[in-house]
Amino acid sequence: MASASYDTGWLELAARPRRLLVVPTSSVLYSGESAYVLATPSGGHTFTRRSVTIGKLLDSGHVADSAGDHFGTIVVLSGLQEGERVVASDTFFFDAERRLQAVQGKPAEVTD
Repeated sequence: MASASYDTGWLELAARPRRLLVVPTSSVLYSGESAYVLATPSGGHTFTRRSVTIGKLLDSGHVADSAGDHFGTIVVLSGLQEGERVVASDTFFFDAERRLQAVQGKPAEVTD
């Protein structure tokens, strides 16, 4: 019986920086199978529901805790542009107000 010989070694790959659009995880709400945020264009004052495609959750552990963020951030793949503002806290309550206004026949928007 012949014995096999294996070589071992290290492989180093150069890091490729990427630009990612991220929002706090608290900004993302879920409805069925889709995710959305309450967003406004840069300089705008009215938040509307915006469907987004989300990617990976970032900084959800020790790094986030040391930065004072207990939830981390989440990558937004589509549906939002750099510079647009999103509701980052009390998002559920802003969304509830938006829905209540829609039921009352008012525009389904929330102002800041």
